[in-house]
Amino acid sequence: MLHIHIEHDKTMLYTISIKQVNIKGSHKIKRRGKSLVRRREEMKVLTKTSPFGGVGNITVRDILETPEEMYQKGRVFCHTTVHAGSGIGYHVHQGESETYYILSGHGRFNDNGTITEIGPGDVLFTGDQSGHGIEAAAGEDIEMIALILYR
Repeated sequence: MLHIHIEHDKTMLYTISIKQVNIKGSHKIKRRGKSLVRRREEMKVLTKTSPFGGVGNITVRDILETPEEMYQKGRVFCHTTVHAGSGIGYHVHQGESETYYILSGHGRFNDNGTITEIGPGDVLFTGDQSGHGIEAAAGEDIEMIALILYR
């Protein structure tokens, strides 16, 4: 498994570190026809620092890794952890939508400038030409599923 860490400074200069993580045993993706089984330990894991000008770190585990796996209908389907006190900065989607499904944790969601308290079971949808950001409460991670679909 690869562990990828991405961070950038205020000038948007990116630093990328990639570390190979050895996993015992055989963990190849099992495909049957158009199906696949991808074990948790096989998922790509990325740590991002200050995404979209946010604070702290998030961890992203790709559930589906490529647009091809999504039949070219989207580009992201992942399990994301927004670590306690961290956040994804406000950003606008062009030609796509993003949906978050909150699994656990509490925080604040910026929906085009309107701040809403969020928690487990909430669905947060941001459409084409709209913007959003999310912050985890201090002392509590947010675990969520993120899905970006093309318009």
